[in-house]
Amino acid sequence: LDAPALLQPLLDGLIWRSRLTEQGQRRVIYFVKHLLVGPNGQFAQGLQWLTETGSPKLVCHPAIALVTDLIWSRIAFRRFLIGKIWFLLTLLIFILGQAILPRLSGGSGAADEGSDDLTVRVAIFICRCFIYACSMLSLISSHVRHALMDVNRKRFVSVYNFRFPAYMFEGQALASLFLTFSLVGMFIFEPILQCSADQANRDRLFTERCGQIEDELVVYSFFSLCAMLSYFVLLTDLSVFSTQVSAYVLILHRVLVE
Repeated sequence: LDAPALLQPLLDGLIWRSRLTEQGQRRVIYFVKHLLVGPNGQFAQGLQWLTETGSPKLVCHPAIALVTDLIWSRIAFRRFLIGKIWFLLTLLIFILGQAILPRLSGGSGAADEGSDDLTVRVAIFICRCFIYACSMLSLISSHVRHALMDVNRKRFVSVYNFRFPAYMFEGQALASLFLTFSLVGMFIFEPILQCSADQANRDRLFTERCGQIEDELVVYSFFSLCAMLSYFVLLTDLSVFSTQVSAYVLILHRVLVE
């Protein structure tokens, strides 16, 4: 923005208030069309530019508040809710396959199985296939796409003389990237896949317990822990449904950064 000092009077001019009152209320008209729609019919970038100013006073202006409420209620809310329902489903399946089902089989964690219950082993295998196919591959595709877009646009952020794609420092992209690496690590050290290659365990389908992978189980458990923490960090996006929780998350983020 070239003239941020003019934004406040400009936004004030987008609101017309009637001089007459009706039952103690005045008619108010907001001229906010061009804050929503650009000159060629595409979505306007005005809100993005206002956000980049970092001014809470501008963001709390009545005209901007109306625009953000319209975008959230008419466009963003449904898409956000669908995305978070899918994320919650993924998280529940992850917990089911890493913590609940292994304990039902008599073990004590994600990589501990003490029973020959074939039904439980098959259920664990299905849960983990779902995580690797629907969560890990989707995350890899998303990060590769965003990284290529930043490379094409030459958008980088320098950290200690190292250049990284700018998207990694926007929102929760870093936590999502950490989750991606954690899931990839889990897939590489997946005990079910490693035990399936052992001829001695061919009679125990989808088992996690074989004597040759004790060291790999420790590494797998570590990646599973990192993935679980990343899932719950990403879950903080749901704080938008409560103003008090959103304020708490914002203050906590600022304090952690400092």
